[in-house]
Amino acid sequence: MLFSTPQKLTVLPTQSLKIAVNDSVVEQVKEAKILGVTFNHILPWERHIESLSKKLNNRISLLRRIKSYLTHKGSLHYLNACIHSQLLYCFDAWGTCSQTLLLCLLRAQKRTSRIILLADYSTPSVVLFS
Repeated sequence: MLFSTPQKLTVLPTQSLKIAVNDSVVEQVKEAKILGVTFNHILPWERHIESLSKKLNNRISLLRRIKSYLTHKGSLHYLNACIHSQLLYCFDAWGTCSQTLLLCLLRAQKRTSRIILLADYSTPSVVLFS
């Protein structure tokens, strides 16, 4: 994979890499998932955030279904183990994504807080997070 900005890709003499290892050519890709993080050749992070959002939504949905069987402390353990850990994983790499993408993840955090605290939709998120 050749990482670059779209502007620099246009001025490169060639946009393809020709690498061979033990007489076999290594295929060049524009996107790859490495250790759970989806990298793109121009690093826009949309695909990774989309994948992360889907994973978080599934886990939030599960929390909503099992909430009545958990204590408050159990809900917090679920939050830290299954949701918060996903948000923090490799954040240093993809945390520079656009504000629009980060807003999608903030909404997931707000939904989770409302479920755990049994708050309605009109409760301000500042109150939930404090």
